[in-house]
Amino acid sequence: MKFKATIEVARQASPVYSNVLAVHNGLMAQPPVPDLELEHSKFNSDVEAVRRYGESHSDDYVEELFENEPHIRLIVLMVGDHLAEHEAALRDLVRYPNQLEVRRTPFPRSRLEEIRQALEETVMSRPGAFTQLAIGRGRVNVQLAADQEALAASYHERFRDAIELRLGVFPYPPAPGAGDQEMGPPKVARPKLPLLPGEEFKVSLESEIVVASGGTTSGTLRLQNCGSMEAVIETNGAVTARVVDPQTGDGVGGFFGFQTAPLIIFRIPPGSTVSIPLLVGTTSSVRSLGYAVPPGSWAIEVPIQIEGRGKFRTSLLPILIQPSQHNV
Repeated sequence: MKFKATIEVARQASPVYSNVLAVHNGLMAQPPVPDLELEHSKFNSDVEAVRRYGESHSDDYVEELFENEPHIRLIVLMVGDHLAEHEAALRDLVRYPNQLEVRRTPFPRSRLEEIRQALEETVMSRPGAFTQLAIGRGRVNVQLAADQEALAASYHERFRDAIELRLGVFPYPPAPGAGDQEMGPPKVARPKLPLLPGEEFKVSLESEIVVASGGTTSGTLRLQNCGSMEAVIETNGAVTARVVDPQTGDGVGGFFGFQTAPLIIFRIPPGSTVSIPLLVGTTSSVRSLGYAVPPGSWAIEVPIQIEGRGKFRTSLLPILIQPSQHNV
């Protein structure tokens, strides 16, 4: 085997999974850090060089990624017994050789691609079951909706350590030895939003909200303007509820998945009522409850953005969560 620098034109890196949903998660997701993105951009030429090298050593090369602590490094994952030779060759190719590290990973790229392709068949036959499917950090990363525990169990049994599974917002299965820490973290704090002024607005549901545990449903929020000024409600076409324990007021879950973000406004003249589409998800954000908010009588509160005034939350509204048919 020759470990030489190659200068052939690199193929444009194609997405690992072109149909992956972009996840916007009100429970977890945070926007990228601009300064970190700027720092990573300094390595663009190094990334290109690594990918060109990987094309000519495809039996060993798996992928490249960044690690940011304790300092930024470009990590190249490879299989086989020639890591030192690969690292020496790569350091001759890149602009920042002291910030490049070759690291062993157990699964060749070809095996990861086989698994990804097998899972794609399920994506097509079970719409809504997947929220993410991609290769990353030397594994196939699979994120399933919170009501897909049976599917998660079958994947874990079939693929073991070659896949990184998340069910809802938590790893599946729980990490070995996590014990009480994994199953009983502090409860999710209630959002620190002021209540929508009751003397100005009346809030109700158009009809009863009934949803399966771990599932998602839609409804209609009715908002009446009892004040003397027009109110303008800013949305993305709908408002998204948070599930709340009605006894304690603690947030316990909500919607987890992709949402578009256009600005769509609802104008409410004084004395008028508008109907706003409502999205209700039941992914658990409290580990002790499981992956999905369990069946029972719960409540929701809905963040409301009023133009020129900021964000408020509604008073609690009742919902009924029923057992999921996916895990029976």
